[in-house]
Amino acid sequence: MNKKGIFSFLVIFAIIFGGILIIGAFQNGDIEIFFDPGERYQQENLNYMGVIYEDRGDIFDFRGGYSDSDQCPWGFPHDGIDFFLNNGSNVIAAAPGQITEIGTRINEGSDNKYWVNINIRFNSTFEHSYNFESWTTNADDWEHQQSLINVSVGDWVQKGDFLGKFLSIDPNGAHIHFDVHHKIGNENLKPCPLNYYGLTDITEISEMVLEHGYTDLLCYIS
Repeated sequence: MNKKGIFSFLVIFAIIFGGILIIGAFQNGDIEIFFDPGERYQQENLNYMGVIYEDRGDIFDFRGGYSDSDQCPWGFPHDGIDFFLNNGSNVIAAAPGQITEIGTRINEGSDNKYWVNINIRFNSTFEHSYNFESWTTNADDWEHQQSLINVSVGDWVQKGDFLGKFLSIDPNGAHIHFDVHHKIGNENLKPCPLNYYGLTDITEISEMVLEHGYTDLLCYIS
């Protein structure tokens, strides 16, 4: 093979190999730079996120805000906000985006064994996540919670759209753990969600927290 032929072969090989790598990265969820919601919503700056409940009366308790240490009222590091919802409460999207995952998790040896998770991508660097923790060791409850999810992977949602109903089995522990994932450079961070809330939404969640006896900050950063 002459030099021209070798060069052509290498170019073709590089194109094919590069394409395989890109396809594989998409399949593994490693590439988000091409994520584009079009004209569905404003995605440049998320400063209008809200709560995940329709009615404040659906929240029967509060005992878990955000903290990066144990120096907080709940006494342990916690990378999100826990919403203790009544059984059958509607769960709504805190912000717009595309459903990228509806997953499940098994925590062996725990009273909180079965979880259902919804991930929603807002833009190329930001996701919001909802962990439905019914607080049960019964697989039938787990399947029931999965059946109460009202969205599918690939769906687009707007802020306030219905995601599903919450199944509370043991109200002493059952809750939805809500957190945000912000990719900055090579770091995947879980910052305080309030950094992305709208002003009226901060007022709403602050008043909810006050109703349940917490007068301090919702996020504790050391």
